[in-house]
Amino acid sequence: MKMAQTNLILNDLLLRTVIAVAVLIISYFISRYIRANLERALSKFGPNFAKKTAEVARYFILFMGAVIAVSVLSLDVMAISIITAAILVFILVSMRDLVLNLAAEFYLMTRRPFKENDWIRIGEIEGTVKSIRGIDTEIITYEGDLVIIPNAYFL
Repeated sequence: MKMAQTNLILNDLLLRTVIAVAVLIISYFISRYIRANLERALSKFGPNFAKKTAEVARYFILFMGAVIAVSVLSLDVMAISIITAAILVFILVSMRDLVLNLAAEFYLMTRRPFKENDWIRIGEIEGTVKSIRGIDTEIITYEGDLVIIPNAYFL
């Protein structure tokens, strides 16, 4: 009787593991598909914005796939979710300036107060916008100097 019960438990665990792996694989392919289509659809807002937004959507889908896979394995999803949330809060707090500059880039790409080759003035610095990057904007001054300004200054 114990041998049959052990086999049943192992078969159930094996089946759950196969399903969990299948969920992860499917979520991987769905995330790639969504990322490609979202990036194409958002390209009118600029390549950086489209790429970053599509990547966030991709990671969200992968995260949801992982949560579903964990629940299929009958692991405690709440405990894993709390640990994941705590890790994310720690990462966000430790990277506060980076997150602020990335949020500012989102603002710059959606509101477009200026674009590349525009003449702008921020504080004492004025010049032509060379490029708007993930965390900073490059400006070439009238004198020809390259000045790099964190995007958070534009908020």
